[in-house]
Amino acid sequence: MDDYIGMLREMAFEMYDEVWSTFERYGNKYPPSDLGRLLDNAAAMAAYRYLMREGLDFGIISEEWPSERRFSLPLLIIDPVDGTNNLSRGIGFSSISLAVALDNNLDGLVAGLILDLFSKDVYWVKRGGGAFRNNSRIHVNHPSGLKDLFVSVVIDRSIIRDPLIDLLSRVKVLRFFGSSALELSLLASGRLDAFIDLRGKLRIFDFAAGYLLVKEAGGYVYVLQKGVEGTSLSKVGGFTIIASSSDWFLEKVLNVTGL
Repeated sequence: MDDYIGMLREMAFEMYDEVWSTFERYGNKYPPSDLGRLLDNAAAMAAYRYLMREGLDFGIISEEWPSERRFSLPLLIIDPVDGTNNLSRGIGFSSISLAVALDNNLDGLVAGLILDLFSKDVYWVKRGGGAFRNNSRIHVNHPSGLKDLFVSVVIDRSIIRDPLIDLLSRVKVLRFFGSSALELSLLASGRLDAFIDLRGKLRIFDFAAGYLLVKEAGGYVYVLQKGVEGTSLSKVGGFTIIASSSDWFLEKVLNVTGL
């Protein structure tokens, strides 16, 4: 797994360089939606070139990919830019998210890396080996009650449920940042206390690395996938996620949402 982390780090920084060179070339020439597609494609191409150059054979799950994607193990899960809308508008909250799995479920995740595209902080994780930001080990926060919680929640009709609104109205701060990978990184490092996305629309590359990061940092993660008993990485989408630094808050959210 040490080899996986080294590989993911090298790949991520090559993607980083390509993202920012593309942004500098085209940032003033295209509207944000078109620029976002260019940035995603540029990062995916950098990852593809890295794998070809190094002769690495992985199955691929990715939002963007320049060739046919095949599902085989080991599996490389790539979100070229998580938070593309933020990045294309120059909002400083987006990331590159990479993970490796050796089986077709979340328990098969063995390594992950998230690179903050603005701060260049590297969050990385090995199954059974802990979670880190740059060279320092990280752990989740341990809030004592609702009034202490700093929660990121995806705001749409999925949270318009009276008991959930009542619960969230009692936490200290609510935020929605727009990069699930980076939000899970902040949770793992004690900066956030929970991340909630109830839409059932997340895809595995949106949160794979962050899921393992939170678990290894001592947090709790509930995941539900539509149409699947357990989880299936090959199905890619349909995920709901509730991640928390504390088991008691996770239990409260599960109770009020009926999940």
